[in-house]
Amino acid sequence: MSTLIVDLTAALHSPRPELLHVLSQDGVSLSRQGRCTADMLPSATEVVGVLPASTLSWHVVSLPPSVRRHAGRDPARLRAALFGLMEEQLLDDPDACHLATFEHTDDALLVAVCQLAPVRQALQLLETQGCPVTRLVPALSPTAQLTLHALDDPQAQVVLTHPHGVLSLPATDSAWRFMLTQTPLRVLAEAGQVAPAQQKTSLTVELQTPAQRLLAAASSPLNLAQHSLALSRRMRWQKRLGRALADVWQTRAWRPARVALGLLVGINLLGVGWLAREENAALKAKHTQSAQLLQATFPEVQLVVDAPLQMARSLALLQQGQSAHLKLALDTLARTAPEARLSGLVFSGPEVRWQGLSLDAGQTRSLQAALKAAGVQAEVLAGGDWVLRGGSP
Repeated sequence: MSTLIVDLTAALHSPRPELLHVLSQDGVSLSRQGRCTADMLPSATEVVGVLPASTLSWHVVSLPPSVRRHAGRDPARLRAALFGLMEEQLLDDPDACHLATFEHTDDALLVAVCQLAPVRQALQLLETQGCPVTRLVPALSPTAQLTLHALDDPQAQVVLTHPHGVLSLPATDSAWRFMLTQTPLRVLAEAGQVAPAQQKTSLTVELQTPAQRLLAAASSPLNLAQHSLALSRRMRWQKRLGRALADVWQTRAWRPARVALGLLVGINLLGVGWLAREENAALKAKHTQSAQLLQATFPEVQLVVDAPLQMARSLALLQQGQSAHLKLALDTLARTAPEARLSGLVFSGPEVRWQGLSLDAGQTRSLQAALKAAGVQAEVLAGGDWVLRGGSP
């Protein structure tokens, strides 16, 4: 999933700005960087807007338990409570401010505040050019360790990131002295500020380009697009799902899982193919057995197309022939020996056996002759049983 990261600094002050941007295919490495107007920005799956550190103020606010408990269900009440608690620090019309809140401690929130109108104007500019922002992040986020950033922009700034927020000041000598009294553990400087930073501090100064800073900002978990600037719930879930899938598909940490999944899918496909071949072989063997059984039972069938259907039809024809012969034989018996009685009928293939038929010698000869004339062969067995075989009725 490609990610376009756009620095919104110029868009906050100009109606047609040239925007610094970087493009990344995996969220880790740079694929492209440059500066252009909004209508010339490259397309990407995700667009991340980056707000400069100078536009944000950070505050740690302790909320009453009742407000904190219902903060998620009642954003308006939370906003009103925050403005009430930060009234002296903001000194602005609440409607002109945008608040973004983040978990900080068990009883406090970390609140980022900025002017709403310029940010909304910058987002609207990108949206009208077909490049809507899906995430809004700060250029510099609070960090667990004190880190000093020397930014090489028109208003050269020195920025300190700490666990409770971000402090931004113009890069004056007094600002440098104040920042260094906070004993930062790292010093990062852009190209134009490396030499001044080396003169101000004995710490090792690490070079960080604006493109690297934007790429690092995009990895921030802090999304400023909340409340009035928030996307719809459905779009947020879609973006989260998209980012999660992209992480699984592209990041190095998930590479062993991707390889294991590929091997698992490959093994399953091989297994399914082998089972399919086995099933096909078994099905062909059953068809062959059915055809052999059909031709062994009904030798008159020479061409086998659908063995079960042909066997059912041949059996039906055989049963119809047996029924015709049996009816003919019984009619003959009724005419020849009306007083005769049968104790049972047994069907065995093409033969029918009469059981318990007691006749004298004359009646036996007369019945045999009558059955023969009707096309039925009759064989008399011991005990009064007769075996009838049908000819052509």
